[in-house]
Amino acid sequence: MFDGDLEDLPLLAAARAVCASCQSLKDCTVYATESMDKTTFLAGLTAAEREAVRRRSERTIHRRTVVGRMRAENVTASEVSFYTEYPLRSIELDMAGLAAG
Repeated sequence: MFDGDLEDLPLLAAARAVCASCQSLKDCTVYATESMDKTTFLAGLTAAEREAVRRRSERTIHRRTVVGRMRAENVTASEVSFYTEYPLRSIELDMAGLAAG
């Protein structure tokens, strides 16, 4: 059993290897994401790693929403970057994705 102890790097690597080869990894990832468990090693990730992924995902969704709204008002990528302080390259990619459909 592995509790996500980051101090034991060989055990962490072994736990990740077990998860990577598991037939239930996809279902486990869904469970790990939806459960918001803050202590358990799940789907090959520690609780802290899953929290970081969740935060990045929320920020990305928010950024894309803001970019979409500003683009609808014909605000340029440079202006969006200036007003929001989001990286210009991220905004350009968001706008390209919006244009593609």
